Amino acid sequence: MTIAQHISIRPADGRPLFNDVGARRLFTRKVVTVGAPFEPIAWGAGDTHAHVATMGEDRAAAAELARRLESSLTHVLKLSDGFAPAKVKAVSDQYHLLATLPYIVRQAQRHGVRCDPFHEGSSLPDMVGLRHLAPDLPGRLRRLAPRFDPRRFLGALGPCPALDDADAWAEATAAVLGCAIEGRGPLVAAARRAVVALAPEASTASLCSALKCRPRTLRRLRADAPLPPMLRDAIVAQACWRSSTRAQLVDVAA
Repeated sequence: MTIAQHISIRPADGRPLFNDVGARRLFTRKVVTVGAPFEPIAWGAGDTHAHVATMGEDRAAAAELARRLESSLTHVLKLSDGFAPAKVKAVSDQYHLLATLPYIVRQAQRHGVRCDPFHEGSSLPDMVGLRHLAPDLPGRLRRLAPRFDPRRFLGALGPCPALDDADAWAEATAAVLGCAIEGRGPLVAAARRAVVALAPEASTASLCSALKCRPRTLRRLRADAPLPPMLRDAIVAQACWRSSTRAQLVDVAA
């Protein structure tokens, strides 16, 4: 019996690909967009390799996802040698799956990737509603792995940032939407609206700095429609999680 597939990919030359937040966000976006037809249930990047799990018995479909993901990453990251042949292993039952899921989402911790304490390169934030890239993921997990509780990898949430801390709210918003808050486009506009709404006491100067925009843009953003409650809740939770995780990192360093 097979209930899921476990895919492993790595660059042919063994180079570290996922050692900064930008590359790890890129990996997550590629899994979500390229992998949408294949129903991924977990993903996680180490430093020189990455893992993805998909639903179902179809090994050929998992291999096709691996091929598409490798092709897309090769193009975007400009890899001259591409990727080594992907490995696809069957996940046989619930016990196997319950061991596989934590293994995948904790790749950064397993391999000492220190740049990603907030799981930009794993599916954990989507599993618990702290990111809005894969809104169907929690439902897929409940159907396939009802005993798996990803919240145990989060830790406690800390206090929210102050209402004048534009940088903290911008950081949390960028993480929830999986994008950098710069340039143009509907996603960037949505991120900026969210920060303006969640940091109502921030000065114009600090907002313009955090959002990389001009004062006249702020005036327009303040006049826009209010935040959807689900997005607001996710950003607040993400900000509180970052607060507690950052405090833990400071304690460990001390």
